Amino acid sequence: MQQRTNWMRRLLTDAKLKSNIKDWEAKAQIIIARFRADYAHFPNDTRFKELIEEFMQISQLFREIWPLHDVQVVTDCHKRMYDPRIGEMEFEYVTLQPPTDPDLKIMIYTASTDTAARLQSLMSTREHR
Repeated sequence: MQQRTNWMRRLLTDAKLKSNIKDWEAKAQIIIARFRADYAHFPNDTRFKELIEEFMQISQLFREIWPLHDVQVVTDCHKRMYDPRIGEMEFEYVTLQPPTDPDLKIMIYTASTDTAARLQSLMSTREHR
């Protein structure tokens, strides 16, 4: 059976992704803390437990961070990413999560002015091909 794409798995194992993210370790710690916050809503979920076991096996950082029980719930955040075609990109995002439905999360990303201009330029170039 082929594994489905999982952002945590990719973050913890993809060397190229690690090299493209500034302060990768600090960001990975935050993502692990957010994962723990999500896990708190479903402590008996078999799939969560399977993922935790897998991440413990494949990632030294996860093995170090998970036992600390750090929990972070995020609503607003600043994200930087690097793409070799576009360069450094910056986004602000907000996560909307109704308190009555912890299963539902909506993330809205807004590109910085510079990032939006470069993305628009890239899309215009592709349209004219």
